[in-house]
Amino acid sequence: MVPAETDAPSGTVTFLFTDIEDSTGLWEREPVGMQAALAVHDRLVQDLVAGHGGYVFAATLDGFAAAFDRPESAMEAAIAAQGAIGGHDWPLAGGALRVRMGLHTGTAVERDGNYFGPAVNLAARVMGTAAGGQVLVSAACAGLLSSAVMDVELEPAGRLALAGIAHPVDVHVVVAEGLVTEVATAADGPRRSAADLPRYSTSFVGRTAEMSGLAEELGRSGLVTVVGAGGMGKTRLVVETPTS
Repeated sequence: MVPAETDAPSGTVTFLFTDIEDSTGLWEREPVGMQAALAVHDRLVQDLVAGHGGYVFAATLDGFAAAFDRPESAMEAAIAAQGAIGGHDWPLAGGALRVRMGLHTGTAVERDGNYFGPAVNLAARVMGTAAGGQVLVSAACAGLLSSAVMDVELEPAGRLALAGIAHPVDVHVVVAEGLVTEVATAADGPRRSAADLPRYSTSFVGRTAEMSGLAEELGRSGLVTVVGAGGMGKTRLVVETPTS
């Protein structure tokens, strides 16, 4: 997955998180098409991340998490990936495969090629509030990109309330041809919140060990990312897990 010559960046790192929008729904509606689409998606994103000096340190069925030494390299990789994804002829009835992306720069603990800490969590949350076909950037990353004099426009999107983050975060949206630019602002409220989680009328049976483990992790850190294959029940597990 990661080229052998690429070392894990350390110190101040720019994180790029990606995720396929509505991947669970796409797998339900078009399992054959999604299998083919995912193979192409993975190759495109990984090649472009590596081509811009990035280090993929985590992957799910839905996307990737990568670390870069330079914020401009992360931005270039994100824009190139969105362009490649937007320009591909996907084997799906709906035509397009839409991917949301988020960038944040900060320090994190690197251990055995993986990263831990608030900067990683914040990068994931910035990505999570983006729309498919969009690149969102935290203020910390945007400031460094401005000083790097990149040929890219960053439009302030206001202060967004991000799930699990104590304070609203200033976010910028990347304005470029083919990218989605509409973002939920502070006045609109967050694009996603706990109130947006679905409510279920059926009983939830089993997964007691998973709920117990998730509740324990929440008690320790307050912010936990649940990953797994599309359609395996991540959202239902989160909804059913007691938080107090």
